[in-house]
Amino acid sequence: MAYSDYGAFVFRDGERRRDKEDVGVYDTDEASLPSGARIYANLLKNMDAGTMYDWWRHSQHGVMGDGDVRVACYKYMFPDFYIWKKGDDAPTRISFDAIARANGWEDEEFAVEYDESDEELYCNWEVGYELRDFTVPDLDGYLFSAWHDPDGTAPRQVAWMTEPDGTVWECAYDAEYGAGFEW
Repeated sequence: MAYSDYGAFVFRDGERRRDKEDVGVYDTDEASLPSGARIYANLLKNMDAGTMYDWWRHSQHGVMGDGDVRVACYKYMFPDFYIWKKGDDAPTRISFDAIARANGWEDEEFAVEYDESDEELYCNWEVGYELRDFTVPDLDGYLFSAWHDPDGTAPRQVAWMTEPDGTVWECAYDAEYGAGFEW
């Protein structure tokens, strides 16, 4: 649940999944460590391996999914969506731009940030909206919803993923979830 004021609470079918909090998107090496130590162990591992710019390797506040499809929830950002296709050496991140186009959001004003490390645009949710259901390209059979509260009342961000078999994931994340805060 994080080392500072940011963090997440992750649930699978209503049961808390602490092993999906403060871990890499496809990497749970640090899941057995206490929450506050996970981020530092992950950073040291990535610095030593030279993988500092592989964002999916870094600890995320919350990760939904156990299979090829994963959703990463971090700080106040719109969730990141990944799929690790069989035979690939790394997962593919589905861009916010592709999600916006697939859902007809082209004309809506979202605050976006440019991350020079991987030359991608990220939605930072500064423009608030209520509950929103949406689809993600290349993830047929999955249902997604997200909610953002621009006023800052907890929970500020919540994301949901329903897998094709009916498994429901929920991740509440943002400030006031780390540093010893409990659900």
